[in-house]
Amino acid sequence: MRPGGDDLKVHKKVTAFRNLLRRTVTNSRRTTEVPRQGNRDASLRLPIDSEDITAFTARVDLALRAPGSYVYIDTSFLMWLIKISPASRAEFYGWLEGACADRVAVPTWSLHELYRHHVEGRITIDLDEHIKKLTKVIGESFPTMWTLFDEPLNGASSVSLQREQAKDALRAVRTLTDRTTAWKASYERNAREVIEFANARAMKGGEIFDRFSSIETLADARFTGRVPPGFQDKRKKETETDDHDGNDVVIGSNRWGDLVFWQEILEHARAHRVRTVAILTKDVKNDWRMAGKLPVRGDNEGKASGVQPPHPMLSFEAARTADARELVLLDQARLAEVMKRGPGDVAGFVAAAQPPSLPPPKTDAELRNEARERQERELERIAEGAARATSVRFLDPSSLTASDAVVQRALYDTRDDAASPRGLEEFESNFGKALASQDALGLITSGVAGSLGGAGLVGFARRLLISANGDTQRAAVAADLAAALSSFPKETATFLFMGLLAGTYLDGKNKLLCTPNGLVAQKLLVMLDQPIARAPIEQIRKKALSAPRLPLFIPSDPLPIFAEIKIDTELDRNRALRAIWINDHNLIIDVQADPKLRIARRFGSAQLTAELLLDHLADLYVLPRRQLGPAGTAMDGYTYDEHIGLRAPTDVWRDVTGEKK
Repeated sequence: MRPGGDDLKVHKKVTAFRNLLRRTVTNSRRTTEVPRQGNRDASLRLPIDSEDITAFTARVDLALRAPGSYVYIDTSFLMWLIKISPASRAEFYGWLEGACADRVAVPTWSLHELYRHHVEGRITIDLDEHIKKLTKVIGESFPTMWTLFDEPLNGASSVSLQREQAKDALRAVRTLTDRTTAWKASYERNAREVIEFANARAMKGGEIFDRFSSIETLADARFTGRVPPGFQDKRKKETETDDHDGNDVVIGSNRWGDLVFWQEILEHARAHRVRTVAILTKDVKNDWRMAGKLPVRGDNEGKASGVQPPHPMLSFEAARTADARELVLLDQARLAEVMKRGPGDVAGFVAAAQPPSLPPPKTDAELRNEARERQERELERIAEGAARATSVRFLDPSSLTASDAVVQRALYDTRDDAASPRGLEEFESNFGKALASQDALGLITSGVAGSLGGAGLVGFARRLLISANGDTQRAAVAADLAAALSSFPKETATFLFMGLLAGTYLDGKNKLLCTPNGLVAQKLLVMLDQPIARAPIEQIRKKALSAPRLPLFIPSDPLPIFAEIKIDTELDRNRALRAIWINDHNLIIDVQADPKLRIARRFGSAQLTAELLLDHLADLYVLPRRQLGPAGTAMDGYTYDEHIGLRAPTDVWRDVTGEKK
């Protein structure tokens, strides 16, 4: 006859007690095989103060690296690992490997609970619930706040600005929830990585199934006396769901999970002679930690920096049962502090584990600055539209004015012995990195022009042209800049033109060169009649006033330029080239020793026409080709002696004292 009523309860307790006694006897036999017993002389000690965070991290870092330590990982921590990025997890794995390799275990109960949460999709379900609550709050709050914002509040400058700021804030929250929802696409990848990590460190052995027959009696006895861990979970209700037929199915309450997890750790620690038991867990309830009554010291910023110790009964039980000298509980935030002491880069993990405090409301000054920035952005948008309408890249910043005095000063400030203009070196570095791109010139924007100023723009163009000698990539970019000057607004283009013109006609001390740099000269000389060339031409003219020698042409010379081509009048030398006169200079030598300057070498078998001659003269002596023409009627072809050639550019100049060469 089966017992009933109160007799049934007594019968169950007696049966549970017998099972517990049987298991105790069995375990007592097994313990004879364990190298170390618990410390029966250990006593319960109550902490009277919290530990400083700096001292705590130093002590724990040292303890975890000692051979006698072991790290046990809770389900809650594994679930948190799923939420962070693979890069941050890799930092955590690397730290574990360096600090306590081969001394990390995931208890069976942790894996069991991880499996249950994984198949239920608990993380994504909780995420959806948070998003739903937040979205609901936004939807319900916005109309109310909109009505209240019918007058300026808390220093707002206007109702319209106040409402605009409210829309921006709520829009930002919606953006936040959208991005959070997008994380769910990464769940399967992240979960797989964490499960693989946990499987590789699953705790071996143990008698977890032997405990189930007596766990309820044990838990009742412990929880009645508020003995940790897990007594806060004693009121957990059994979770219900439904099966495929719609019937209710009880799937458990996990009221005893913390206790099973803890007993696994004690058994493992006793068997492996563990001195420091470290548990990675997000559980901060007072059935694991002290109840928060200890004084918590603050740092210089007033933030709490004290560390609450584990519940003293847990430390006492670890010592009595497994002879463990120390119990350490680490959540992700405290673990991050410990990891900072290691040699590796753990910045990603730390950032994920230690979110900042919510920022305070914006001050009146911050709100005014934001309003000003919005206005500036709007003006920039309008300026960009106006620039597109005028076919230039952007509009000149208001601070940039290319007057004669400013251009002259910019030329002076870009001498070799002058200090580099503010911001130029940083821009040149960025420009150098972008040389391989198709539009490095796109880095020259209105903002850059405003920050560099006239001197910076002149210095950039000038140094670019000088550095292009022998560098094909820079030579091509310098040519692109010269060709693109018309696409820049007037003030910016004037300073860039000045820089290129200075690189063509001046040395590093702003002295006039007798032999100009011809790399981009033709592209500059075709713009001599444009407004952007006026001030730069004037600066070159001023330099020519004090120069003892001048090149064959300077930009301020009158145009056009005529070349008088002379031929031999002897009948037996039909159309033989004899001389070419430009500005009272004969550019022909009857016998040219340099083969590269001989007519035969330069023109080969091509028919020597006046146009071909003028093309080469313009390039060689830096003359404006569009304004260079023959004096009188040119012939359709010339003959020449094999030794005849052109003078070297370095031998051709104008002597202001009257000497002609």
